[in-house]
Amino acid sequence: MNAAWLALTCALALSLAKDAPRQPPPPRPSPPPRPAPSPPRASSCALRAGDSLSGVYLCAQGWTLLTLHIRAVSGSTIRAEFAFNHSPSRVTGRFTLAGTCAPDGRVQLAPVAWLEQPPDYIMVGMDGVVSGETYSGTITHWSCGSFRLSR
Repeated sequence: MNAAWLALTCALALSLAKDAPRQPPPPRPSPPPRPAPSPPRASSCALRAGDSLSGVYLCAQGWTLLTLHIRAVSGSTIRAEFAFNHSPSRVTGRFTLAGTCAPDGRVQLAPVAWLEQPPDYIMVGMDGVVSGETYSGTITHWSCGSFRLSR
């Protein structure tokens, strides 16, 4: 009798289960929200692409006129052109520089390539600070001294 009772109970349970409303599966967890796109990175450089600063620098040939053209700034990276004119000898030249800008105004530039090379001249780097409208510091070659440029 036990086996018959068990078979009858199972048949009845299967019949009831077939007719019973099905429960929906539990909801899937929703994916985490996507972070909002970050705004374009503001440059931390005190110099901007298109700026031109003019002034003088001191190297072995003496005081020389300099115009620094800022060609590109992206984040803390900067590219520039160093255009000089040594008036007493009428020597001019140009070369490119690349370097970094820091939020505190420090700008370091290293020479990259000549655009116009006069005889007996070398490319030099710059290490200085932008304060207001002035960029001043040191020319990074043993035979040179300071520079001072303004917008």
